[in-house]
Amino acid sequence: MSELFKVLEGKQQRQKSHTLIIEGKEVTVTKDQKLEIIRNGLQNYTFVDGKIQRKIIDKVKKYKFAEIENLSSDPFWPTEVHKWTK
Repeated sequence: MSELFKVLEGKQQRQKSHTLIIEGKEVTVTKDQKLEIIRNGLQNYTFVDGKIQRKIIDKVKKYKFAEIENLSSDPFWPTEVHKWTK
């Protein structure tokens, strides 16, 4: 029985590798990094100088809606032709 324990002590436990594929490259990361990247989405990360960094995304996107040029009358009851601009 002691021989079994000696064999088991001699064996090293295998380290689990956490790999991700970002922009077509396979990268080994820590468990915490992998969980963070998966939570935020793989598409939100990129390589910068060989390091993994989160992409900067504008949180507030300004939407530009069409407006009427030279509004002089009611657009819901038009009496003249309105020109829309973007």
